[in-house]
Amino acid sequence: MKTYIYALAAAALTATGAQATTFTTTTAGYAAQGTGGCAIGCNSQQYTVDGLVLTISAGIYTDTASTGGAVVTPNGNDAEPRIYVTGTGVDIDAGNGLPNDQEDEVDGNNGNEVLIFSFSQQVSLISALFAAVDSNDGFDLFIDSNNDGVLERISQDNDIPGGNLANFAALNLVGKLFGIGASGSNDEWKLAALTVRAVVSDVPLPAALPLFLAGVAGFGFSARRKQRA
Repeated sequence: MKTYIYALAAAALTATGAQATTFTTTTAGYAAQGTGGCAIGCNSQQYTVDGLVLTISAGIYTDTASTGGAVVTPNGNDAEPRIYVTGTGVDIDAGNGLPNDQEDEVDGNNGNEVLIFSFSQQVSLISALFAAVDSNDGFDLFIDSNNDGVLERISQDNDIPGGNLANFAALNLVGKLFGIGASGSNDEWKLAALTVRAVVSDVPLPAALPLFLAGVAGFGFSARRKQRA
């Protein structure tokens, strides 16, 4: 009995777990998870899964040689997400004098394009599933690490692994705003799915501690009664 009580108290003090949530960023996924607006011809797409809301928008980014970083411009070159059966890419408005981006993939043909992912609460980025990939394709990874609404590039020229699934779990990337982009004409792909895990705050100690103490006190009272008997 003592072990059981202590186990319950420990669980109350440390419970933070949450299951992974996958957003399917294809036309089928949008039909099942989309929460309004439109899938095509919009500045953003919105999905809801397990009570978690994801908004996908698009932009471009420019390398900064002095710092080795990159500056992201949301909706730069009139970029918007464009969804297909295989996944979501980026559409650039050819009306602004740029070449027409017929395949609407995430690429670097009309500026380094980036898909921007904004979540309704803090999440841990687990993985991304790419589509329309060939052996030359790679990606850059961004996160708003300062929670100031500005994306910072944390890695670049990452190879897309066999099976097209990039796993980020070991990087422990936690935030509400992320980006995955492509630079140069050699990188071009669509995004088929994004998996995250909602960050559940620890149970506040003042709220959990009375439960722990009550359990211990109850065990002590029971033990004393047995001794008197």
